[in-house]
Amino acid sequence: MQVSIHRLAGVAAETIASRRAELDRLNEAVGDGDHGTNLARGLSDFVSTPVPAGETQVAALRRLAETLRSTTGGTGGAAYAGLFEGMADAATYDSIGPDDLVPMLRAGIERVAREGGIERGQKTLLDVLGPLADRLQHVAPDGVVKRPAGRGGLDDLVVATVAHALHRTTYLERPGHPASVGHIDAGACSAALVIGAVVGALTRRD
Repeated sequence: MQVSIHRLAGVAAETIASRRAELDRLNEAVGDGDHGTNLARGLSDFVSTPVPAGETQVAALRRLAETLRSTTGGTGGAAYAGLFEGMADAATYDSIGPDDLVPMLRAGIERVAREGGIERGQKTLLDVLGPLADRLQHVAPDGVVKRPAGRGGLDDLVVATVAHALHRTTYLERPGHPASVGHIDAGACSAALVIGAVVGALTRRD
């Protein structure tokens, strides 16, 4: 991976900050209406903190998780912290390569499900992350995901998969919240936005 975790978090922070109010409105249907605000704050705190000398990519991922867990709050912050902690735990070396992506994503998803007591189909960020992991596993059964390479390549496949998964979440019901049917989930939406921002940074595309 040529782009640092700090840089990827930076573009994600910019994206979430620009959609903060929209994410808060989406969160009002089932929560406190502060998902966008909290996530934007946590990402901003991470990006604004000086990078420790010699920090590895995996160490940066752990620091990102710690920052989100301590400053973001709520179930959304805990979910993202668990995701990045699980991904860091599954990393093979201090640097993150294409052969790490699928197992890291799988491990992060499992951590979120275990800590949050949730599963796919319950209208959460797992309903975006799960299909993405499935699709990546399908196109890279050996676990090696090649760097996105232009329009029509893996980057477009990722974006299309995420967009389709996000659309499907609108028809799901959050347990105990029947009124959530027909509404996009804030966590699923922020996950889609973060993934899109990361793909854009890796391919230098909007």
